[in-house]
This record gives sequence, structure tokens and C-alpha cells, in this order.
Amino acid sequence: MPANLQRGDPSVGECDKFVKNKFKWQWLEEKVSFQFNAKSPQHTLQLGDMFEKSMKAGHAWCNVCEDEINYGSSGKKSLVKHVLLQKHLSKYQLRIENQRIVLAKGSELVTTSRPGNPAVTLGDRVVNSQAMVLGFIAEHSLSLSISPDLILVAKKLAKDKRALNTLSMDRTTASYKMQYGLKKTILEQTVSNIQNCPFSLNIDEAMSKSHKKVLAILVSYFDLSRSKVVIEHLASIEVIRVDSAALFEKLDHLFKELSLPWNNLISILMDSCAVMRGSKSGLEKRIREERAPHLLDIDGDICHHVHNATKKFSFPFDHWVEGLFSDLHTDFKWSTESRDFLSEICELIGLNFTMPARFVSHRWLSCYDLAVSTLRLMVAYQICYQAFLPKDMKSTYIAVKLAIFRRRNVSMKARSRINEILDTLSKRPQTADGKARKSRLLKKVVYRVTESFLILNFYSAVLPLMKSYVCLFQSKEPLVHKLHQKQEELFRDFLSCFGKQEHLIAKGPKELQQLNLNQDGGLILPKEKVFCGNAVKEIIKIGHRSTFVQSFYEQASSAYILCARYLQQKLPLYNPVLRAISSLDPDIQGHSVSCQLMKSLKELIPVALTSDEKDLYDREVQAFHVDVSLPPQNETSIDQWWAGVMVKYPTLGAVVRGVLSIFHGPQVESSFNIMGNIMDAKSSRMNVETFDAIQTVKYSLRATGATAVKHFSRKPGTTVCAKLCSSMKGAAGQYKRKLAAKTAEREAKQKRLQLQKIQGNKHQAKVQADKAVTASRLKFVARQKRKARIENLDELARKRLKQ
Repeated sequence: MPANLQRGDPSVGECDKFVKNKFKWQWLEEKVSFQFNAKSPQHTLQLGDMFEKSMKAGHAWCNVCEDEINYGSSGKKSLVKHVLLQKHLSKYQLRIENQRIVLAKGSELVTTSRPGNPAVTLGDRVVNSQAMVLGFIAEHSLSLSISPDLILVAKKLAKDKRALNTLSMDRTTASYKMQYGLKKTILEQTVSNIQNCPFSLNIDEAMSKSHKKVLAILVSYFDLSRSKVVIEHLASIEVIRVDSAALFEKLDHLFKELSLPWNNLISILMDSCAVMRGSKSGLEKRIREERAPHLLDIDGDICHHVHNATKKFSFPFDHWVEGLFSDLHTDFKWSTESRDFLSEICELIGLNFTMPARFVSHRWLSCYDLAVSTLRLMVAYQICYQAFLPKDMKSTYIAVKLAIFRRRNVSMKARSRINEILDTLSKRPQTADGKARKSRLLKKVVYRVTESFLILNFYSAVLPLMKSYVCLFQSKEPLVHKLHQKQEELFRDFLSCFGKQEHLIAKGPKELQQLNLNQDGGLILPKEKVFCGNAVKEIIKIGHRSTFVQSFYEQASSAYILCARYLQQKLPLYNPVLRAISSLDPDIQGHSVSCQLMKSLKELIPVALTSDEKDLYDREVQAFHVDVSLPPQNETSIDQWWAGVMVKYPTLGAVVRGVLSIFHGPQVESSFNIMGNIMDAKSSRMNVETFDAIQTVKYSLRATGATAVKHFSRKPGTTVCAKLCSSMKGAAGQYKRKLAAKTAEREAKQKRLQLQKIQGNKHQAKVQADKAVTASRLKFVARQKRKARIENLDELARKRLKQ
């Protein structure tokens, strides 16, 4: 292909200087109509779709024939005549009726299309696909984060085009396929595993956003095929009454339905409310008395104990900062303009803005997280709320604003802009509630800000002890062997913040549990000596004689004592089960005490060991504690480390597998977070059975460590799981049988109680009501019209009588 002129190039006149019929760019806009034969449809194209101006004088380049055409003698007519030649028409027909690949500019592959379809580049098709994905996300109100997974699913499904073309699934089909197909297959495998090995449960109850009470049950067991501890979802059950008798009945029915042996149940982790762990009639007591007398007493959920202890810690401060958190969140949540102004102030003074979070008392150590974030933005709040100061007070606190400007090196232009923002905020109208809230915030952020700084810094210095413990035992890695050690460390470290060290050194957990924590017990340091953090010390240096400083010392001392007493009362510091379980820690291998504790496990764990096996167990324990060939744990999780040791010590391994299955923290809490995302107000029609199925599938995928796309991907030539095929294909039949059973049960109830048959549904009732209202209105209009006609006739009659 020779070099051609760009369209519109003015040098075309110089090129055709000595040509009779000089080329004109307008020629390329002329339209030409043609047919390939008498039966084919008519095509219309511009000359510019086929021709370009050649650098050669008097010649044009035909892109179809890939040849130069001489137009010097006849001008534009030569080009039109060439288009109508059979040779040109044949080549053009061949081109549009067959796909071919050419290398275009930028090394992009372009395919020409069949008749009636314009050529579309690969880049344009990708853009169209992206638009389709984004449109689908917007149409169904999905999160944008789902886009890569949505594309991945589409790619995987597209590999089997025949299956994809046959695939169809509506909402009802998806529901029963999830319940009686996928969930059934997964649950059968889980039940098969725990029927033959020790397992533990984690149980809790919560209210969904659709106002349904749900009892969630997780199961933990050591899976030999994966050589690790697995946590899976066993059931989510809708409950009407939440008392120990009702919950026990539901749990007992579940065990019977799934044919689960109570003898395999090692322990149950629950929170410490009276319904779950009440000493007289709690659920755990009922299970131990009626079904599983061997059930281990591992105490309640220690993370809940620690969280509740922080509430005791904050009690002496009269919820000063907790109220501050709530007011800040409310003030900026409902006012977009205020939020934007605060964001701009943060930018001007060099802070990264974050929206003030909501204080939630039941969220793990929410007070600590918010104390840290509020401290970071406190100078911005101090500036922002000066806008709401009374006019006679603004001059008093202007020095505070100027000090912040100097400390943060704020430029003069930025200061001027901040003053404009404050002036705008001060002129905004406020509601009565808004004025009351601003008054509370001014008190804590401006007038008595030092007190706020003291408490916030005190929280930030002390509460990380609690936070680190909760974060550690919220992990999914098995840590039951660390429970005894870590809770003792937590209590000892907390006591060291306000207690005399000589009373804490060399004291064991039993002695710590018996310490006298009263102010006059001789253990407590003087109020001025307790640990408060360096930031608090710096603040106190400035105002050490102030009344609020002395008050703060009193509050801090009371906070320590209240929190320590609660921990002393609730933490199972001398729990014999947890002490024995701590012997599984590889770090204490080779010690006589840990050896004796490990030997005691065979009596605690309900694993069927014969008398000969018990002797063998003791010998293996002794051999284990002098074995120098065992690998170091390093970064390996405890279950995977023991999986390698069990090969050498199988009898010891049988007991260890049961111990490692014990829950160390409230894993069930995460299932409630998922429930909030699934069973919300928009999906109020979703029943708990469908949610249960979704949870079962979700936890199973989480246990495998694979995504759904990866887990269900099938390589060419491989078969699909036979159980899965059977369950999915039989799901429709099972769903129909369940519907028939429900209908029969409802009819039997109606017959037994002599109830009338329910007529219509909500929509039909609404239609009937609308019809009744319309009919009533039409009757009323008709009566009014008839009454008006009668009155007119009477009026006419009276007029005639007068005449």
C-alpha cells in the first residue's frame, strides 16, 4: 500500500498541479448505490469508505481492490465507474460476507463482520462488556466490589457454552436448589465427619433485621483429610421463645434429625447470660444433666467478659467521652454541609479526615477505637465548634485557635479560609435538638476540653491491653491452648497498672483470684502513682492543682478497681480444664508439670480409650516430652504442627484432636454479621431455612480456603460429584413434597379447629378494597346527581305554580 494523503490535506492541489481533473476532497462525501446481483439488497456507501487520495498525481487508492485508480481524464466519474465494476463488487462482497483478521494500528486485532454488522474492534467490545457489568450492578443495587468476581464467574461459565445456553434458574428454583441441593450435599459431608470424631459447638442467639429470632450453631472438629481444625456451619434455627427449655428442645431435635452422637460432643462455647449458662436452669446445665454428663466446663466466652470489663472501666467517668462520641456522630451524620466543612478544615490544618463513627456499646471495645480516632481529630473539632460559641465568648477562646494554627504551621490563606467557614457555620439556623447537642459538645470540646483530653488519653493508654486480647482470640486459628496463659497475663498486666508489683510477683492464678482489691487492702498504689500514660502526665503537669485533675485521679483509681474486680470474678483463672489444655503448647514441651497436665487430658476428653490404650497414652506422653526430634512450631498453626506429631504418637493424637476442636472465641458472632447483610428489611420474605443454607455453603467454602469459582471449576474430562448431581436434581421433588406436607398440615389444622378457608392474598384483598371504594364512590355520585335533578324539578314546579 503506497503512502496516501490524509483526508483534508491542503497539499492535494500541489500534488495534482499538472492534472486535467484535479482531486477534490468533496468527492469522498459522494454516495454510490449498487447491487451484487438482481436478488441482493441495495447497498449505499460513500466514496470515502473505499478510496483514499494517493500521493501519485491523478490517482486514488482503492482499499477494496488494493489498487491505484486513474481519475485524471474523467475525474469523479472514474471512481464511480470503478465502484460499479464486477471485479470491485466481487471483492467487496467477499470481504463483507467472510470474517477475516487484520492487524490494525496499535497492534490491535480487528475482525470484519458479516453482512449488516459493522466491524467492531476488540477494545470496543470490551468497553461494551464493561458497561453491561456495571449496568447489571446498578440495576440490582449490588456493591461495586463484586465486579471482578462477577466477571470471573462469567468467564468460567462461558467455557462450557452448551451448559451455559441450557442454564436457567429463577428465584424459587435458586432457593430450593440452595436448600435441598447444595446445602444438603455439604451438610451430609459435615455430619459424616463429626459422627466419627470429637467435636465442639459455638452457640448464640440474635435478632435479624427482619425481626426473626435465629439460633446459630457452629461446629468445630479436626479433619484428618485436611490435617487441620475446621469450623463449619451446622444450623441456623428460627426460635419463638428464647429460654433454656426451648433452646434445649431445638438442639436435641437437631441432634436426632442429623443422627449426631452426644458422646462425641466435647464442649459448647456460649455467652454467660442466664439462659445459656445459668447455674440453675441454663442451657449448658440442661445438656450436661440430660444428654452429655462428660461436657467440659470451659467457662463462658472470655472475650465477652473482657468487653464487659471495659464498661466497668468507663463507669466512673459518667460516660463523658461516650456521650461525646454519640453527639459528634449525630452532628455530622445528618448534615452534609457540616461534614464537608469539617473535612475542609482537616485538609487546611494537615489532617486526614474520617467521618466520626457511631458508638455502639456492644461492639468489641468500641470506646477504645473511638477514643483513638477522636483524639486524632480533636484539634479540628476545637476549631470547628468555635463557630457556635456565644459572641461574648469568642474572643476568650481565639487564643486556642491561634495556638493550633502555630503548632500545625497553618498558612495565612488557610487561616483566612477557616475563618470564612466558621463564619458560615455560625449563621446556620439550628433546631432545638441541634442547639442542645451543640451546647453539650461545646462543653466537652471547648469549655472543658482538658477533661476530655485526660479521659481520651487514659482510654488510649490502658485499653489496648483489652483490645489485643480480644483481637487475638477472634482469630480463626486454633488458640485454645493459649487461653489459660493469656488470660492470666491479661489480669496480671492490668493489675500492674495500679497495684504494687511486690504483691504480684510469683503469684499463681489461684492466688491472683484471691487478692484483696479494695482501696484499703494494701495492694493499690497511691492515686497519683497509677499508670495513666505519658500524654495524661503532660496534661497534669500544666494543671496539677486543678480540681478536675484531683477528680480525674479519683475516677481513674475507681475505674481500675471496678474493672479488676470484674475480671477477677469472671475470668476462669484457675480452670482445671484450661490448665490441662495449655499443656499442648509446644513451647512448654519437656517439663514435668506439663507432662502431668497432658496425662490428665485422657480423663477429661470423652475419647473411648481402653485400659491398654490409656497405658499406651501415658507412655506416648512421656516419650513426647523427651522427644528432641520434633520440629519447631515457628509460624505453623498449632493444629498443623500437631498433625505432623500425631503420625508418630497416634494414641496421643486421638485425644489432642478432640482438645483442638474446642472453640477459643466467639466465632459465631461473625455469622450474625453475615445475617445482617442477608436477612435485611429488603429481603424480609427470606425464610430462615434459606439463610441456613447460604450460611452452610459460605462456611464450607471458607473452610476449604477456596472461592466458589475455584471450588466448582471443572477441568475438561473430569466428572462432577455424584452426590452433588443427585441432590441438585432431586431438589425440585423434595421441595414439592415439603410444600405438599405443609398444605396437608394446614388443611388438617383447619379441619380440626373448624376454621374457615382463607380467601385471597394481600394483593387480591387490595384489589377488592379498591373495587369496593370505587363502587361506593360511584353510588354516592349517582345519589348526588339524582338529588340535584329532583331539586331542579321542584324548583321548576314552584316557578310554574307562581305563574
